[in-house]
Amino acid sequence: MAYSVWCATSTARMLYGVNGSPAITILVPAWCERRLIGRSLAALRALRWPDLQILVAAGGDDGTFAEACRHVDKRITVIEQHPGQGRQRALRMLLTHARGEIIYFLDGDSFLTQETFEALVAPLIAGTAAATTGTYRPHSEEWCKPLPLYSWSIEHAFSRQRKPDSPGLLGGNCAVLRSALLAVGGFAPELPSGGDLDLALRLRAHGFHIRFINTAAMSTYPRTVPHFLRRNSRWLRNDWRIGLRYRDCALILRTLPRLLLGPVILGPLLIPIKIGNFPIRQIRQVALFLLGVLLERRYRDLIALHRDIGVTLPKRQYILLPLLLLLDLCSRICAIYDLCLPSRRARW
Repeated sequence: MAYSVWCATSTARMLYGVNGSPAITILVPAWCERRLIGRSLAALRALRWPDLQILVAAGGDDGTFAEACRHVDKRITVIEQHPGQGRQRALRMLLTHARGEIIYFLDGDSFLTQETFEALVAPLIAGTAAATTGTYRPHSEEWCKPLPLYSWSIEHAFSRQRKPDSPGLLGGNCAVLRSALLAVGGFAPELPSGGDLDLALRLRAHGFHIRFINTAAMSTYPRTVPHFLRRNSRWLRNDWRIGLRYRDCALILRTLPRLLLGPVILGPLLIPIKIGNFPIRQIRQVALFLLGVLLERRYRDLIALHRDIGVTLPKRQYILLPLLLLLDLCSRICAIYDLCLPSRRARW
């Protein structure tokens, strides 16, 4: 009955009326995601689509594979992922079993809603894009925690300003035509991280259009300082490494200021002594000015998020914001340090 009601909606009629209802395969790599994989698969099971295949690569020493197997049904297939395979090899393994004309990517700790699912596949069905990418938002139980809320406010502000043409893909909430994916060679198994950006650059190099859709899948955000520093560092390192790999000047020029912002602001503030005639005092004043400008922007981002979601944010978030900004700047120094060491450049 619910399915019949859904088919009568305008969105469903549009999705069915353009080119029929193509088969869609959702690929879910899930490594050490036992805590959330069950809820993620339950949300996927609730999606309404006539020909939907869900393939899960599950593994890790926390029992993710066993937990995922409990949710196997006629639409959900679980394949064991072994240590050392990595995300890209797991996706390549899943792709060999996929039968969908559209391939949707979702992380094992993410929840996908019907609205987001439909929004991302609609341009592919209509033939107006070869790939689409969305955004993230924190899970309901963690969105009000300091670090997730800080990250979300920045991403929310960035998403509001993004243009429809996207230079990249968000690997945990995006969709690609199978024909386009195979045309660019599929996944890059040699990349331990940054595979989504690598795929996006190859798609664009082959003339495929990627469209940004401002709709979110709920995902896990860093809640501890080490996790926050590591994730931010990884994202910056991926942009820099893959920009150099493809000689993408636009990506390199976008990434360089983000990398240098940490040492440019924190460096002068951490130098306690006078060095000859070096104008350290004047440089500190410039660093403090830049810090103030950046802090004002972060407060504006937080206020915009409060206004858009219509929920009162915790007062402690406004108090902790300067400290969270300093941690953000530290993550950029961590990224530079990791890039200087070959053993750490591509670490997850």
